[in-house]
Amino acid sequence: MGIGTCNNHPNLAASYHCAQCHKPLCDRCIVNSKFCSLACSAKNAQFEANYKRPAELRRSAIPGILFFLAVAGGLYYLLHYHFHYF
Repeated sequence: MGIGTCNNHPNLAASYHCAQCHKPLCDRCIVNSKFCSLACSAKNAQFEANYKRPAELRRSAIPGILFFLAVAGGLYYLLHYHFHYF
């Protein structure tokens, strides 16, 4: 099943859908590699700034927290069982 015809050029076959509003687009109408207009590109950029960045920050914090816990556990083990400080 094909995408259909371009939203702006009904005589041309659509090759893409806008990543923001999902309108069918031909090769001539695509903006910034995946949008139908600069307005849709800006809306998508705003969406990514508001909703995707916190998830990326959480993903990047988890390895750091795990590393910290592993180091703290190792130090506790060494000080408690080998040097008898605790």
